[in-house]
Amino acid sequence: MSIDYDRFLDNWTYPSRLTATLREQALFASVLAERAQIAQQWFQSLQAATQAYPQQCQPVLWPDLPLFYEAGDQHDKVVHNRNMEHTCYRIEHLALAYQTCPSCHTADMRHAITHALTVMLTHLYREGARSTGNWWEWEIAVPKSLYSTCALMRDTLPTSLIAQLNRASRYITPTPYWEHHARERHARRCGHTAPIWSIWRSWCYYEPCLNKMMMTLPWRWRRSRPH
Repeated sequence: MSIDYDRFLDNWTYPSRLTATLREQALFASVLAERAQIAQQWFQSLQAATQAYPQQCQPVLWPDLPLFYEAGDQHDKVVHNRNMEHTCYRIEHLALAYQTCPSCHTADMRHAITHALTVMLTHLYREGARSTGNWWEWEIAVPKSLYSTCALMRDTLPTSLIAQLNRASRYITPTPYWEHHARERHARRCGHTAPIWSIWRSWCYYEPCLNKMMMTLPWRWRRSRPH
């Protein structure tokens, strides 16, 4: 059975892109106008940071969203996972505005989106990266936003950039059952059992759920509790 990937990607991006008829309705006019205004503001600040990037020791896309913790402290060169997530959302917003707002459908906007994706996949969300902070940004929020951007810009992005994203996502999230903790991932790759501390952590997480389940059983099946 063959899969029509173009139709699949169109269905993925349709709720945000809308149709040409819907874009002309007054109900969506204010939404699209606000989308274009925000995109232009972020585009201008991205352009300014891009011009200053060669003088920076670390990649910068938006000055108000530093992608690394400040140098000189214990978090030197550590990825700021929350800012990485918000940066991906901004890139996705630019791609959405590029596809839906005529004022944003320009070559400069397209080049800016490609540049921002290249920086993200080269310095942050990349193959071999060590995830820091919360697992949500690395395994759900960031890849979802990056793939949405690629789905919107699939006709203009180089295939090598999409392949780079695929390699990064396979490395950081190999299967849905693996967590982002480096020691657990290394143990599973080497065929070892999970460390005892991970088993204890899982018990601490599920134990309250088990207690609630036990309290719903008849009294003779419940675990005795001190009053």
